[in-house]
Amino acid sequence: VVPSTARLLDIEIKKTGAVSEQLEDGEQCFVVVRAGQIEINGSTTNAGNVAFIDAGALDMRSMSDTTSRATLFAGVPLKEPVVAGGPFIGSDQTEIAAFQARFRQGELGRLTPFDQNDIDRKFDMDHQK
Repeated sequence: VVPSTARLLDIEIKKTGAVSEQLEDGEQCFVVVRAGQIEINGSTTNAGNVAFIDAGALDMRSMSDTTSRATLFAGVPLKEPVVAGGPFIGSDQTEIAAFQARFRQGELGRLTPFDQNDIDRKFDMDHQK
């Protein structure tokens, strides 16, 4: 049972543009910069890097000559143990073993591979003025 909701935002900031987002009480977040360079609360974060924010407002401004893109993940921390096992994340090794067994039995479905850069290029072409 997840005691809180999580937010996932796909953010696009045009050249010299800005975006603000307010974290709710108790929320923390991280922002993955996928393209360009973004100033987040006064600190610059480049593509391929992550910024962590504990509370309050997020003020994001593009520092690139082109459109910058980021993904924001926010929520109230669960404060539970975290165990990694391959591509699986769980609370303990027993849970990881159960995930791995379900995966081997084909119970977890399949993801179709995609190229994020190709998707971004197509988006750019569709949104050019």
